[in-house]
Amino acid sequence: MDMRHQAFADLAPPLHRPRLLDEARIVPLCNRLTALFFDRPAETGRRARLTALLDGRPAPAPCIGTALALQSGGLRHLMLLMLPVAEVVGARIDLVLDGRPEAAAEPDWLQPPLRPLPVLLAGLGPAGRTQILKLMLTTGASLFAGAGGPDLAALGRQLLDLCQVPQVPAQGWTTFGDGAAIVSHRWEGAAPPQGAAMAVLPDRIGRQETETLAEPEAGRLHLHLNGRPPESGEVVIFAPGPVRLMPPPAGDLPQPLALWLQGRSDAARGWALGHVRTAAARSPAAAALLRELRTPDLPIRIDMLSLSAAPGGLLYAFRLEDAERLVRTIRFQAGSRFVEIAPSVGPDGIALDAGFAPLAEATEGEPCQIHLILGSGRQRHLPEMRPQPYRGGIPDGFAEAWAVARSDGPAAALARVRAVLPRQPAAVRIERFGPAGQARLALIAAVGANPDLIPARAALIGAEPAAHRAEVILTVPEGPRAEQARNLAAVAAEVHGTGHHILSHAADATPAEVLRAALALCPGAALLLGPDVLPAMPGWLGSWLDHLLRAEVPVTAGVLLDHDGAVAEAMTTIETGAIRRPFDGLPPDRLPSTGGTAIVSGSCAGLTPAAIARILAMPDGPADLPLVLAALTAGAPVTVRAAAPFIRFGCAPPPDPFTESVLIHGLGLLAPTGTIPETA
Repeated sequence: MDMRHQAFADLAPPLHRPRLLDEARIVPLCNRLTALFFDRPAETGRRARLTALLDGRPAPAPCIGTALALQSGGLRHLMLLMLPVAEVVGARIDLVLDGRPEAAAEPDWLQPPLRPLPVLLAGLGPAGRTQILKLMLTTGASLFAGAGGPDLAALGRQLLDLCQVPQVPAQGWTTFGDGAAIVSHRWEGAAPPQGAAMAVLPDRIGRQETETLAEPEAGRLHLHLNGRPPESGEVVIFAPGPVRLMPPPAGDLPQPLALWLQGRSDAARGWALGHVRTAAARSPAAAALLRELRTPDLPIRIDMLSLSAAPGGLLYAFRLEDAERLVRTIRFQAGSRFVEIAPSVGPDGIALDAGFAPLAEATEGEPCQIHLILGSGRQRHLPEMRPQPYRGGIPDGFAEAWAVARSDGPAAALARVRAVLPRQPAAVRIERFGPAGQARLALIAAVGANPDLIPARAALIGAEPAAHRAEVILTVPEGPRAEQARNLAAVAAEVHGTGHHILSHAADATPAEVLRAALALCPGAALLLGPDVLPAMPGWLGSWLDHLLRAEVPVTAGVLLDHDGAVAEAMTTIETGAIRRPFDGLPPDRLPSTGGTAIVSGSCAGLTPAAIARILAMPDGPADLPLVLAALTAGAPVTVRAAAPFIRFGCAPPPDPFTESVLIHGLGLLAPTGTIPETA
C-alpha cells in the first residue's frame, strides 16, 4: 500500500505552480518606494495584467504595474509598491500575470533577491527607458507623493542620469507680465510634440505647463513657462525621447523682451507676442508692455530736478510722468559702470523721486548718461548731464519728493551723504577791528538782516565787568552785507572798546566750515549765538565765561527766550522719529531745574576750549552745525544751562519738516565714539 498519499491527504493544496518560477527581483527606490520585476519574452495579443501578492494577499494601494520594452525584444514586467523594502522582503512575494504565477521570492531565503537601481534599467531599450521615466516623472510622482517629495526628486534625477538623458543648456531668456518667461535652448531638428513638461526640483517633481516653439534656422528651441524657470532644477520634456532642459546659469539675468525679439524669425516673434497678448488679459504689466511695443511715440516725460556728485555716487531728483507705467528703471551711467533706479509711479502716473545712486565712477564735471529703460528693454536716451559737486545744501527736488512719498528715503539718503562730506576749508577774508586784548571768550554770530544788532551786542558786552575778556567774531557771506558789517564793527569797536573780527566767506560755504574758520580765531572758549540773539540780563558774560572755563562737558546748551519772554528754544526731544519741543511758548519758570536737549541748534550754545580743539581736528564730518555739536557727545543729550538766558529779537521761521528729518537721520548715524561713519 502506498502510504505516502494517505499521509498527506488531509493537507490543503499548495499554490499551484505548474513550472519553476522566476526569481522576483527587488529594487529599493527610496525610503518608502520599492520595485519588483521579472523579464519575459514578448507575447502577441492583449497586454497581460500584472498583480503582486504579499503573503497571498494583494499588495496594498497605491501601486502601479506596467511592462517595459527590452532591447532584446522582450518585456520587463514591473510593479511599483509604496512600501519600505524591509516590509517587502519580509513577505512571501508572488508576481502574477493574468492569474498565473510568474515570479516569486520567499522571506526565508538565505540571500533575498535585492538589486541596485542600475539593474532595473539594464537591458531596457530606448522605448523602455522612456516608459519608466514617463511613469516616474508623471503618474508616479503624483501617485507616490506620500513617499516624500525630496526622495522622489532625488530618484528622478538618478533615473535621468542612469538613462543618460541629454542635457540641453539654456541660451538666453526673457520675462514679461507677472512672472511669465521664455527660455531659449540650443536645438536641432523638428519641434517636440506639445504637452506638459515636468519640473524636477530639489524638493519635488511637479507638472510644468509649457509650450515650445522650434526655430530651426537659428538652431533654437523656445520654451514658454507660466512662471520663472527653476533656479536649481530642470525641465524634462519628451520629444519624443526625454530631454533635460537646463535652467539659465546662476547670475544670468533675463533679457528685456524687445532685445530678445531682435533677430528672431517672424514665427518666433508672433509666437512670443501671442503669449504676451494672452498674459495681458490678466496682467497689467503685460498689458503695459504690449502697449509699449505697439506705440512708436511713448507718452513719457522726465525732468531732472538735480544731479550732484557726492562721495561714492550721485544725489539725484527727478519728476517722471508715465501714466502707462512703461518705464521699468532709470539708469545712471558713468563710463562703463551704471546703476538703475526703479521709479515709484503713483496712482496719478507721476513719480517724484530723490535719493542716492551708488556710482563711485561719477565725478563732478564728468559726463553722466541717463537712460530710461522700458519694460520691453528698449532705451530712451536723455541729454547728457554733468553733475555739479555737492557742497552740503538741500538739492532741488529732495524736500518735494520727501513730502510726496511720505517716506524717509530722500532724507535718509541725504543725511548719509552729508555725514561724510570731506572737509573743504572755506575761503575766508578776516578783518579785525578794535583792541587785541586778553580775551578768553569769543561770541560767534552770523550777521543777520538787522544790522543794528552789531552795535547793540557790542554795547551789552561793554556794560559787563568782564568786557575786556570777550571779543566778537561775525560771519557773513561776501558781498554788500559784508561791507556794511565791516563799517558797523569798526564803529562799535571804537565806541565800546570790544574787539571784532569780520569773517567773510563764499555764499556756498557750509555752516560747519564757516564755524571751523571762526573757531580757529577763538582765544579760549566760545559762545555760539544766532544772528538775532542777545543776552537777556546783566551778569551773563562772567557767568558763561566761568562756566565754560571750568566745565567738564564739551558742549552746554543755553535757554533762548522770545521777545515776549517766553521760552523759544530749550530741551528738545526726539520721539517716534520727530522733534518735540515741549517747553516752547511756556514761561521760563516752567523749565525744570536740570535737564538736557537732544539737539543743540547753534543759536545758543557754549563750547569749552577742549571742544573747540576737537572740532578743528575732525578730518571730515557733517555739514550741519547741530550734528557737529552732537558729534562731540556721541549723540547723547546735551546739558541745558538755564542761568543767564538769551533773547531772540524778531520771529524765527517755522521749522522745516524735511530739514528736521535729515537732522534726525544724521543724529542716528553718529557712531559711539562721537564720529561719523566713513561711508555713506
